[in-house]
Amino acid sequence: PFVIIPTNQQSEHLDIRNADLEKIDGNKTDHNSTDLMHPEELIARSSREQVELMIKENIFYEILCDHVDVNILNGIVRIMADLLHQNSPYVRILGESISRDEVRKKILRINDMHIQYVIHRIKKETNNIQNTRSYIIARLYEAEDVMDSYYEIQVNHDMSTSRKENLK
Repeated sequence: PFVIIPTNQQSEHLDIRNADLEKIDGNKTDHNSTDLMHPEELIARSSREQVELMIKENIFYEILCDHVDVNILNGIVRIMADLLHQNSPYVRILGESISRDEVRKKILRINDMHIQYVIHRIKKETNNIQNTRSYIIARLYEAEDVMDSYYEIQVNHDMSTSRKENLK
C-alpha cells in the first residue's frame, strides 16, 4: 500500500512509501531507497493500475463507495490517474497552462473530503457543461483551495433563506 507522509508541515515535498516496492530486491547499487522517492519517480516507475490503487487508498475509496455515486467516483479516479500518469509538461485547466508537477502535487493531496466536494459540485451543477472531463479536472485542481469557502457560502445562503422564510 502507498502512504503519503508530509516531511515538513511547511513544505509541499511529500515522501511516498510503497510497501510493495520496499520488498523488491535491490539493484546492487549504493543508492536503493525506494521508500523516500519523489512522487514523480514513484509515478514513473508505477503502472497505471498501481497509480489507481494509490489514489484509491489516499481517498479511502472503499468507504467513499458507501456514500457517493460509484460511477462518478470511478470516473474521477480514472481522471486523477490520467493526470498523474501524463507525460506532457503542462496541463490546461480553465484556459491556463499549469505545470504537470504542480498538478501532480495537488492531485496527490486530494483526500476523501475533496472527492465528496467534487461530487457535490457535479450533482449541483445546472449549467450545460460542454467538456465534462475539463470541468472535473478544474474542480479537482481547485478542491483543496476552495472547498471550505464553498461550503461556508452554502451554509450562509441556506441560513439566510431560512431566516427570510421565518420572517414571512
